[in-house]
Amino acid sequence: MIGVSRRQAWSRKRDGGRTEAEYRYYRCGSRVNQSVCGYHTWRAEVLERQVLEAAGQRLEGVPHEGAQLLWAQPRAQPRASLASRLRSLDSRLERYLDAASRGALAVEALRSAAQPVIREVRRLEARQRGLDSLRKLQGDRGLMEHAWWRQQREGLRQLRLEWASLSGEERRFHLGDLLDKVVVYDDRVELVLQG
Repeated sequence: MIGVSRRQAWSRKRDGGRTEAEYRYYRCGSRVNQSVCGYHTWRAEVLERQVLEAAGQRLEGVPHEGAQLLWAQPRAQPRASLASRLRSLDSRLERYLDAASRGALAVEALRSAAQPVIREVRRLEARQRGLDSLRKLQGDRGLMEHAWWRQQREGLRQLRLEWASLSGEERRFHLGDLLDKVVVYDDRVELVLQG
């Protein structure tokens, strides 16, 4: 699905003022690009809430034996993916600092732009430490699976707590740590957890 944002503005009849709102939703990519499917659209808040709820049900309700199924094909490159995202964030910070040093970005604007990036860097570094601790347990598969599930549950708990304050990009990063794939139907979502 493709994320879409639309701004809509209208004039108020009672006082002649102007009102503006932004609407976020997801649309089927094949509908947008090729017009080959029915019109599948979900309001962003509804789909995101369903994904969080489904992830919570999977992570809290999966018996230990279920972990083995997911570990059967673990994601091969989580560390490389984290390193790539960290490099990207470092580049973004460098651009902000460069703009500020040239006077093209005010100090307050620099602070405002850099804070979410720094938060994301800290989160990714913590995720790397978690992956390192899992790697140390590799000799004991049972302990490794238990630690992995604990880490995923903690990640979901943090995501739920911070959801309202996160940008769309930060939300995608967090969900990417938990989920490998989300399959969206007309009336439900199915998740494949990160393995």
